[in-house]
Amino acid sequence: MPGVTISTAVRTGATNTGTAPAATFFLLGTAERGKGSVAVPVTSLSDFETKFGEHVTGSYSWYSMKTFFEEGGVSAYFVKVNAAAGVAATKALLAASSAAGVTFTAVSKGAWGNSLGFAVTNNTTNFDVTITYSGTTIFSGTGYEGLSALVTAVNADTTAANYVTCALTASAVSTALLVTAASSAPSNGSDGTVAKSDFITAISLFTEELGAGAVAAPGIATGSSDTTLYDALRTHAAANNRVALAGFASTNTLAQARSASTGYTGTTSHEFMAFYHPWVYIPQGSATVELPPEAYVAAVRARTHNSTGPWKAYAGVASEARFVSGLTQAVSRADADLMDTSYVNPLRLVNGRVRIYGARSHSSVVAQWRFITAREVINYISVQANNRLEDLVFSTIDGRSTLFANIINAIQSVVEPIRIEGGFYEGFDSLGKRIDYGYTIKCDDSLNPVADLETGTVKARIGVRVSSVGDKIEVDLIKSNLTTALA
Repeated sequence: MPGVTISTAVRTGATNTGTAPAATFFLLGTAERGKGSVAVPVTSLSDFETKFGEHVTGSYSWYSMKTFFEEGGVSAYFVKVNAAAGVAATKALLAASSAAGVTFTAVSKGAWGNSLGFAVTNNTTNFDVTITYSGTTIFSGTGYEGLSALVTAVNADTTAANYVTCALTASAVSTALLVTAASSAPSNGSDGTVAKSDFITAISLFTEELGAGAVAAPGIATGSSDTTLYDALRTHAAANNRVALAGFASTNTLAQARSASTGYTGTTSHEFMAFYHPWVYIPQGSATVELPPEAYVAAVRARTHNSTGPWKAYAGVASEARFVSGLTQAVSRADADLMDTSYVNPLRLVNGRVRIYGARSHSSVVAQWRFITAREVINYISVQANNRLEDLVFSTIDGRSTLFANIINAIQSVVEPIRIEGGFYEGFDSLGKRIDYGYTIKCDDSLNPVADLETGTVKARIGVRVSSVGDKIEVDLIKSNLTTALA
């Protein structure tokens, strides 16, 4: 199939204004109301409330969105997860002589749809319709001279779109008028019980074209029997150039979190995933609320990407909390060391402020993938190179290597800014002379024999040496007596 295909591999040996492309937070959760079975963009807490309502008991979505934006996040997508057994509320309104009219359907499953109300006033030659939610008017239209006009108006209304859709009932006459009806509500909407399997199914709604970012389902993992959920997050991240942020139950001790992490084994694509513990406290009025750490991590990740780039670890002083007020468990230096060796990034209080105190992925292949930033950089290059190279698809392959040069230039426009910012580990000799730039780009005849060019396939190769992260600083402090010279 025509297009750009980029595959990644590892090797050993030598070789912003606005929102960063990969700073998006992909959040799975439950909500009061709103569209289900689709990923909805969210740009602020008030935007989330407009589309999905306010906090509901048993859900971490509202608090997670609040924390993400308070901590400096900018762009998010939200999928409202519904129970497979749930039912979307529906309400049919009749035309004259009890004929078929229109049917309203709540935009997602759940008993919330039973709080919708529908009223009609027939004016002989036209009719008016009012729709309410919990007594508040969300749509008011007048003078409809047929059912089709109402259907068009409701489905085009930006407010109503967060609550209902409207369609002609089977066998309805599009020019008919609705009869007068006092406000009435549906009664068939039901919640069902949302299960982990529903979250796993919903992950696929964060489709590839939404771009790179971090995906999470805060508060769903318990630290036991979560392999399927972790697998789904990790596999999704690997397939879409994203990273999966994962955690454990609030009640898990540090030892239990370590055990759950080391018990989740495997080498395939675990570098796309990072674990965090413990949970955090956030202020809510005069009280505090316990919250899974993923939203805080996603926000720190976003602001680090926006301020510097994906090669900068979202940990240490850069992660100092702006909104998060505390931790549900104390984490000592010794605890942090144990968590690091168990592939869990601890959150700690440092100088009285919460910080992320780890930058490692869940991969046990530490020589290549110890740090999540390595995967972040490769993801960034893959996405950006794909975007730049798309403009060269269907270019003419001439005998002067013009296309080869254009491909090299397009790739270099992606990697050179990373080098300038220190994202690649450049090579220097003992005299300080640069040996290499930390990356190589190759697109020439050796990679592209004429037989391949004849089929329309052009190949290029990028080699990068991603800078590591200094997560340990060791200093020898030596005391000398007064008569000893200092070395």
